[in-house]
Amino acid sequence: MAAENDTKPEAKADSGLKEEEAAEPPPLKKAKSATAETEEEPAPAPAPPDAPAAPAQPPKMVAMQPENIDVEDAAGGTRLTCKSGRVHSVAIGTDPLADGAAFKIDIETIGENGWVFAGVTAEEAPGPDAMSFGWATGFEVYVGGAIKANRDGWVQWKEGDKAVLRLRGGELGMYHLRLKKTFVLPVPSAGEGGFRSHLSFFSPGDRVLVTVPTAEEIALVG
Repeated sequence: MAAENDTKPEAKADSGLKEEEAAEPPPLKKAKSATAETEEEPAPAPAPPDAPAAPAQPPKMVAMQPENIDVEDAAGGTRLTCKSGRVHSVAIGTDPLADGAAFKIDIETIGENGWVFAGVTAEEAPGPDAMSFGWATGFEVYVGGAIKANRDGWVQWKEGDKAVLRLRGGELGMYHLRLKKTFVLPVPSAGEGGFRSHLSFFSPGDRVLVTVPTAEEIALVG
């Protein structure tokens, strides 16, 4: 009688899966590429196209009658002090104003005659002239050298007044910080020489500081 075979078939390891389930591999997940992740990042917002920018350099002024006006560098700009009275003493910017250029004035003191002018000019003649545009004390508003009294409700400068003036698109705009109001004058073409910042004094002790306005201050002009 033949001996019994004690060898038993080897048991299969229980995978816990049915045969048909084990036959189908799970779907593969696609890996994100570095390029894809970069493309998904939002682009930075562009700066507003009309955002005003302040000039990079402090404004420079020159006295047309050096014997009548002291000019000194101070506080990031130019301080002008009148030394003579009963005659119009003028200071203008050393460079023409580009379209959109702005400057800020601080009326620090006003002398006994009580008259100060601030604006722009296309000429280098003393006093408000045929191509002067701006504002003076005593209701005086100069448009091409002609006085338009009390235009837009203008009255006068006072000590401590601050204003931002901007030349843009055929207009001279001024935002007056104390009055919280904008004044606007039409200006013609100035020709090859262009317009320059213009201050005029009439009393010893008239003193004005001219500085660079901030972008926020320029925006107030409109």
